[in-house]
This record gives sequence, C-alpha cells and structure tokens, in this order.
Amino acid sequence: MALGVEGTRVGCWTDHANHTGCTVVLAPPGAQGAIAVRGGAPGTREAAALGPTGNVRECHAIVLSGGSAFGLATADGVVDWCVEHGIGYDKTVAVIPIVGAAIVFDLRSSGVPRPGPSAGRAACEAATADDPPQGSVGVGAGCTVGKTGGLEWGSKGGQGWAVERGGGIAVGALKDPHRQLVYVMCDAASARTARAAASSRAIGAPNSAITESPMYLSMVAPCSSATRDISVRY
Repeated sequence: MALGVEGTRVGCWTDHANHTGCTVVLAPPGAQGAIAVRGGAPGTREAAALGPTGNVRECHAIVLSGGSAFGLATADGVVDWCVEHGIGYDKTVAVIPIVGAAIVFDLRSSGVPRPGPSAGRAACEAATADDPPQGSVGVGAGCTVGKTGGLEWGSKGGQGWAVERGGGIAVGALKDPHRQLVYVMCDAASARTARAAASSRAIGAPNSAITESPMYLSMVAPCSSATRDISVRY
C-alpha cells in the first residue's frame, strides 16, 4: 500500500544518464491538499491555491521534480493525464485537476535534458499502489547532500519514504534528501547531539545545512474508519 494510505498511487520517471527525474503521487478520491512553503527561492505550483490563504482544498496529484524551475513543466503532463482519465475538480464547464508541484535544483551543466510534461505523464503511467522505490530514482535521481563546503564536497542523496501509524491514523511521508533530509537530519543532529548525520565532507565546513529550508505538501484522504494523512515534505 503506497505510503500507507489506501487508494494512493506513486510513480517515478528517471533519467539515469542525466541524473534527474520526477515522482508523482496520485491521491485517492476525495483527498484534500495543503502546502506550506519555506525558504527564499522555492519553485512551486498551486502554492497560493493550496496555501493557508487559499480556498482550494481538493488535490488530485503532487509532483516532485528535478530540473529546477524547468521541472515544474512536469505538472503539465500530470494535468493532461488526469484530464484524460476524468480526474479533477468539477466546475461544470470543465473538470480541472489540482496538481501541486515542487522542484529541486539538480542541474549539473548547461544544455542537459530536463524533466518535462512527457516525464510527468510517464510517472503517472508508472504509478502503482505498491511501496515506492527508494534511492536514485524519480526526484531523488540527482539529489545531493552536505554541500555547505561546495558542491564538490557533497554526497549522493536519493528518494525515501516512511509510514507511521497510531490512534487510527496513518501518516506516509515521501522524502527528498536534497532539501528535507539535509535540513532535518543536520539541523536536529547539530542542535541535539552536536553531530551532523549528513554534513559536508569539506574540512572546516559547517556541519548543518539549515539554509536549505523544507517545504510541505500534504493531502488528507477520507476513509470509512479514520482520517488518513499523506504528507510530502520537500
């Protein structure tokens, strides 16, 4: 069961040759969405509509993509796929898919291919209810951590996920270490144990990377027995 929530599907598209990719979470029917943005240079889609001041709560898919700002184009492919499958917010004149998206900066050189609409569509086609893959796949294909001493001192990151259950609630998290784990692991470790879990390998470099602030995308899916939470922290 993908992310511990019934009806959720997760799919990945990976360009191994160019170390980039995207990951799509397709929500179960009736899922609600929310987003909280941190940091000074985020790349997002539907952030205002799903944010605390927006009035759109229905969310049909979430896309996390490499390619920096160019990677937001993956959401166009997800929207088209949803339209073709009758998934969206019914506004009488049209069924409009609400697709939240966020990107990571994994560009290595100029002119390299970047994820686009076809990548988003491919991730939708690959989506299943199985546990998502982990490591250098999807949005995690080009992720790096521990770069406070410079990119050359960084280490390989990757995509990961976790599920926690308690009190009748299941919370699934899809994690991108390029931002999320660098922030959480290093910030928490340096504050509590004075030892970073994924610090820069450069001699004399700071042990924390709290400047890489996280962003939260979440969907709450209704079910008959309890409220189920899907949280994507970026």
